Amino acid sequence: MTGLREYERDLSVPGLLGDGSIRLPESDEILEWIGRWLVKEGAPSPCSASISHARWKPGVSCVGTWRIRFDDDSERIVVLKSYTGDKALEKAERGAAGTERHFEDDRMLPFALLPELGARLWTFPADRSLVGAARVMDAQRSARLLDRLGVTSPWTTKGSLSVSKLLRYKPERRVVTQFSARLHRPAPKPRMREFILRALTPEESAVSAHARATLHDAGAPSFVPMLLGHEATSGILVEEFVEGVARDPEDFSAPEKVGGLLAQLHGLPILGMVAPEYRPSKPSRLLDVDASLLRMQPVAEPEPSGAVCWMHGDLHPDQIMEGPAGESYLMDMDALGVGDPAHDLASWIADALACDQASTFEQASEGLLTGYLEGGGQVPRRSDLMRHTASALQRRATGCLRRLEANAVELARTRMERAWELMGSSGGQA
Repeated sequence: MTGLREYERDLSVPGLLGDGSIRLPESDEILEWIGRWLVKEGAPSPCSASISHARWKPGVSCVGTWRIRFDDDSERIVVLKSYTGDKALEKAERGAAGTERHFEDDRMLPFALLPELGARLWTFPADRSLVGAARVMDAQRSARLLDRLGVTSPWTTKGSLSVSKLLRYKPERRVVTQFSARLHRPAPKPRMREFILRALTPEESAVSAHARATLHDAGAPSFVPMLLGHEATSGILVEEFVEGVARDPEDFSAPEKVGGLLAQLHGLPILGMVAPEYRPSKPSRLLDVDASLLRMQPVAEPEPSGAVCWMHGDLHPDQIMEGPAGESYLMDMDALGVGDPAHDLASWIADALACDQASTFEQASEGLLTGYLEGGGQVPRRSDLMRHTASALQRRATGCLRRLEANAVELARTRMERAWELMGSSGGQA
């Protein structure tokens, strides 16, 4: 229902670092809280809960997202965010302000504060950070948005005959919908046209829209969906719809094709785009959850090599879409920007190593780099690429802890060990 990758969760992980006060509730608890604080009087009762997303920030907060089924077989998405520290309640109250805007639901309230827990509950799409969430879920309002932006001109959009379908929701980060627009005039017969609507925070949408517009001016390749419009105040991006099927997150087949796509993207002129200033990130507290992880020094973030190009910024197999005629597309361009080409390449290689513990760096990288070279890309030095891959593996180690995955400590330990193997092979140090 949220469109996010499913994981088996271990909700006890925050307690390993003394964050037990912001642990996420079990299914029976969240159902009881929703029934008490969010469900309107006389509405059907919630009967089952399935967690679909979790995000833990040690010493700060923990977010959980559940698919809630009611006894009439309808469903809703509910989010809980709990805070820790002296200002937990103040943060929860501040986060709830404004979430009732444009929210209409016959059975659910938009949000509820849980003072004794320093937490707040909200019903999707009442997400305060994503001011455009309710709009992209409403076909009438989405239709007016397309007309106002001139996306369908000279056609007009009939909202009452259009449909919004949720594809993905990541709390406080993004909402993605497929909008099937019913277009009228000037042709004698109406027709349907598909769009992708993305609601980000207004700040992030502005950065993304600027990057994508600049990429278009640079000669955006056909394998990157075109940005058709942007509404700055709501953070909504209107994107070209492309037909196809997204890869499985663990599908590393045909890496040569992916390498070729990256080579074409990396080879486009950057037209004045500037890479972010290099600022080494602080070591994550997530690795403090276990003594064996604590003994491992964090892998140092690689310094820029001097090479600067366009980069996807968040490349994974499930962001490659395969079209009906065998064509491939790079999807989810929210992190598009400029930076070191090794970043995109290392992201793919690190995913492959994390999924297959028996795979070597050479096995995980060979096909990708072959396609990259044949596509005109300049392959980074092996030592640089190894260091970038080690850094990416460390992010995957902390990621499984942040997502509260089952066996997260063991997964993190394995990935950190692989990261340090690569650092040793590259001649790098912490």
